Amino acid sequence: MGRVLKEIFQTPYFRVVIVSDEESVELCGALKVCRAAVQYTHLIISLIMQLAAKSQKNAEFKSTKKTFNECNLKNTVKIYEKQSCNSI
Repeated sequence: MGRVLKEIFQTPYFRVVIVSDEESVELCGALKVCRAAVQYTHLIISLIMQLAAKSQKNAEFKSTKKTFNECNLKNTVKIYEKQSCNSI
């Protein structure tokens, strides 16, 4: 059966090797799955950190905008007070 599958799947770009040691093949397959899990976990953590950084920047921008608006309102009140005093 192994030789038939090798003839079907073997190409110049995809090499198929027939191995009689089943335990080693199982172990290599399990390690491959573990490696993929670690890589995807790293990717997910990286994406979460990027989203958190973007969210923090948005929060800082909103607080800066609010502070600017408060300052602008205070300046407007001061100008209005000066005009009111001058009109008396």
